[in-house]
Amino acid sequence: MNADKPAFIDRRQFLKSAVVLAGVAALDFRLQTRGAAAANTAPSATTLSYWSAGRFLDPSKIGSGDWSLAQTGVHVRIHDHFMPDDGRASLLSGCIPVFAVPAAGAIPPAPSSGALNLLPFYAWTASTAAPHSSYFYMPVATAKGLAFDVEMSATPATLESYYLSLGSGLQTAKLRAGTYAVATGSPNWRANSLVTKNGESLIAAAGGRPADFEYLLITITKG
Repeated sequence: MNADKPAFIDRRQFLKSAVVLAGVAALDFRLQTRGAAAANTAPSATTLSYWSAGRFLDPSKIGSGDWSLAQTGVHVRIHDHFMPDDGRASLLSGCIPVFAVPAAGAIPPAPSSGALNLLPFYAWTASTAAPHSSYFYMPVATAKGLAFDVEMSATPATLESYYLSLGSGLQTAKLRAGTYAVATGSPNWRANSLVTKNGESLIAAAGGRPADFEYLLITITKG
């Protein structure tokens, strides 16, 4: 796997992406939340896990989110997309964070409880030419936490949505600093670990073997 090439996101690109996606939404391109997906008979195509204390955890099993992140915001790095060399076609094609911006339009928004506009933003797209990463700052609204959509290269393209909460709900994934992994299918997370090799983060099975599933890493640090 080649080293990631960081792509730093500026305000102009953020605004352009938001406008483009607003136009897509106007064409009735609907986002399906994981809650809606759970009510559907079709299984989810992706799974989210959180690396903590030397193991992967279901982020909905964490006690609570980190409320201090609402005061500082977060730096987000989307990186180290991995596809096993087994002939399967890649499924993960994009990652779209959803910015919560006050209705007045201030950027970045203050961590307040006012009315919010939700602006999706294409922060990362898969590339067969060279693996790459995106790095940017996101405010965290106390009422909304942090949300992002995973785009899959099905026909037609579909999205699955994830919401990371600052609260303590039993069925809700929690927002904390650290590394999350979005994987295709339902991997056996207990049999895999997050390791660093040649400066890259990767998920490895027993004996250091590469994972046998496609994944994308999302690392969150305090802003």
